[in-house]
Amino acid sequence: MPASPSRFDILGIGNAIVDVVAPAGDDFLSRHDMRKGGMALISAEQAEALYAAMPPGQESSGGSAANTCAVAAGLGARVAFLGKVADDQLGGVFRHDITAAGVHFPTAPLTGQAPTARCLIAVTPDGQRTMNTYLGACVSFGGADLDEAAVADSAVTYLEGYLFDPPEAKAAFHLRLGQVLEQKFLAGVKALKHFQDAYKQSPQLVEALEEAEDDLAVLDGGPPVARRREVRARLVERLLSGAPP
Repeated sequence: MPASPSRFDILGIGNAIVDVVAPAGDDFLSRHDMRKGGMALISAEQAEALYAAMPPGQESSGGSAANTCAVAAGLGARVAFLGKVADDQLGGVFRHDITAAGVHFPTAPLTGQAPTARCLIAVTPDGQRTMNTYLGACVSFGGADLDEAAVADSAVTYLEGYLFDPPEAKAAFHLRLGQVLEQKFLAGVKALKHFQDAYKQSPQLVEALEEAEDDLAVLDGGPPVARRREVRARLVERLLSGAPP
């Protein structure tokens, strides 16, 4: 009997961040000591003060994996996303927007602790974006937030590298790999190098990476599959040995 199709084509796990985009002049950047075109991590207090000072703008769900999921849903894929927001106003914005985009978002909100993550983006008349990011609730994502039903019923799982640093999230990622080893893990070469020690501790991750035939492919005119597999195998071997790529 053929296997039943998965409920979701893609399951994303990552930082749940609200993007707040507003027009601003260079004088606004100067008053708030911002480096034009840069990105800075800020505290909760700084985020509240800057949010209050920003001109009216647009608020929408954001974050690397969340944006990928929203685009995939817009292209017709069946998509779910797991990420942590707080039970506050911006958390409601994130939940509304990603759900309205057609993405299943079952993660329960964080209560009584850090507020929802936000990226405060000031756009100057020359088109430069200056970003200040408060990570807040999103880095509290942990094993208890893994929706086992969604995990088991997804054809592809996309784990966001930006969420790999917090210990609870890292533990959740390892748990995820132990649950459904036959699913493919999509990762970039930079992530593999950055998290070299963690990959050494998860042989399943390397196996899953090697199964992903197109993760290093060039979209147009890339090398044959056999050649890509050879290059990937050599790269993984070098990275896990501690040698430079």
